[in-house]
Amino acid sequence: MTSTGKTEFARALAAELLGDESQLITFDFSQIQTMHDFQTKILGSRDARGNPIKSDFMKAYDRSNGKMVVAFDELANVRDQALLTALYDFFGFRK
Repeated sequence: MTSTGKTEFARALAAELLGDESQLITFDFSQIQTMHDFQTKILGSRDARGNPIKSDFMKAYDRSNGKMVVAFDELANVRDQALLTALYDFFGFRK
């Protein structure tokens, strides 16, 4: 449901667990709807020469040594089953 305080809860969780609410990274799944979006915004991409370009997520992960709270906003709106499977696999929700 909208306006129930999910984002504020995630901020408070980051502040409590990590001492800093800026350790929260939010993915807006109204903007991530395809595998290409997932690749670019989470895993990164490559330039014309094949050199890796880090995503904002990977940059934040490196800065925080992996200590962060990740919030998935609007995830219920994703209809691509392959994208949902990739998310579950990437974040280790499935074995």
